[in-house]
Amino acid sequence: MSGDSPQDVVYWDTPPPRKSRGKIEYVAPFSARGMKRAYGRGDRFSGRAALNMDIWQNRAGQLFVRFWSRNEEVDEYSLTISGVDPVFEPDTVREHGFSDAWIPQALRDEYESWVVSEC
Repeated sequence: MSGDSPQDVVYWDTPPPRKSRGKIEYVAPFSARGMKRAYGRGDRFSGRAALNMDIWQNRAGQLFVRFWSRNEEVDEYSLTISGVDPVFEPDTVREHGFSDAWIPQALRDEYESWVVSEC
């Protein structure tokens, strides 16, 4: 995939929020036990195993992100997001799947850079 920019390899369903003040920070690996899944995606490239991003929300409303792959040896990362208000309504998620409309540009850029580095 040399020469591909991250925007050429990762597709988002919606544009990022206009007034996104989302701040991301790398953290130590975390346990998602007891958290609600707020967003998840898997992207497959050239027959390789999927690269994944999951976002979890704890009871206090904090958001935690994990970049990972089940079948590929990759550099896995854990992050937190602050300054965003996810649209997380369990009935809506069950009916329509996860929406990426609330995901800030900073996190999109970080995920896209990780995907490019792992492909």
